Amino acid sequence: MKQIIIGLTICPLLVVCLACGEGKEKGVAGNHDVPVALVEVRDTMMAREIWVHGVVSSGEQANLSFKLPGIVRSVRAKEGDAVRRGALLAELDLTEIEAQYAQAQESFDKQRRDCERTEALFRDSVATREQWQNSRTALMLAEQALKVAGYNRQHAGIYAPADGVVLYKYVGEGEYVQPGQAVMQVSLHTDRGLLLKAGVSVSHWRSLCVGDRVEWEAEGFPGAVFAGRVTRVARAADLQSGLYQVEVGLDAGSESVVVGMFAEATIYPQRQAVYKCIPCTCLRDGEGREAYVYVPDGKRVKRVGVTVAFIREGQAYVSAGLESIGRVIHEGAGFLSPYSTISIQ
Repeated sequence: MKQIIIGLTICPLLVVCLACGEGKEKGVAGNHDVPVALVEVRDTMMAREIWVHGVVSSGEQANLSFKLPGIVRSVRAKEGDAVRRGALLAELDLTEIEAQYAQAQESFDKQRRDCERTEALFRDSVATREQWQNSRTALMLAEQALKVAGYNRQHAGIYAPADGVVLYKYVGEGEYVQPGQAVMQVSLHTDRGLLLKAGVSVSHWRSLCVGDRVEWEAEGFPGAVFAGRVTRVARAADLQSGLYQVEVGLDAGSESVVVGMFAEATIYPQRQAVYKCIPCTCLRDGEGREAYVYVPDGKRVKRVGVTVAFIREGQAYVSAGLESIGRVIHEGAGFLSPYSTISIQ
């Protein structure tokens, strides 16, 4: 009976030992090296296309405003209207302006009569030379005040400075405006032809130069691709948007593309940049333009951050992060962590 009890006591201990041994073997098997394959990092020189969009405009745009404050009596042009040079676009209520002009006219007439009388008295030796000279000065001041009043009356209306198209109208009839407040924006027709103005980031701005080839499409002409050239690249960023303005000269050929149409353009820069080229499958944990790649470091791996400029046809073109690296892990990168050991195949 004693022998049977001892046997039953030993058996559970044996089972526990066997289980521990089996778990230990599994733990060793879990630490096997990850098989990986490497790929060479290639230097590639190429120009990256830049896509921009905007509204077709002419060479110049003007924000038109009144010289005087007042109430807007009428606005005769609407957004999208074509205007001719000298056309009246908007005007102020003239009640106050006409009254000021009438006052200046009456003052001038009075000073002229006074000057004539003083001059006659001076000839008769009744008035002094000083009185005659003072009357002439008063007449000159009244004449200048009349000119100012007439100038203000003349500029109580807004006239088109050249042929063009009204892009925006900011005020309506009955509104009170201050001097210099924009009433409307007009795109003026000049010898510079059609233009497309767009803002680009500093990374794109660095590769642009005047004369770069452009292909563009306009709404209303589906499938039609027109040619163009970059005519101006700004040397300073816009204070509000932080972007650099690029001006593209558009050639619509015989098509009747007009100001105000929406257009999309592709710019092909002449300047080429050097990129590090690797397959997209090498990238891990990407967010925006930032990602990581794994680089062999003996039997272990090293996680390296990279900046991806763009991706094309399954290849990632890296602008920063791979300057001193010749090979990165390609196959097997998805099974790696910073603590993995590898076996290069």
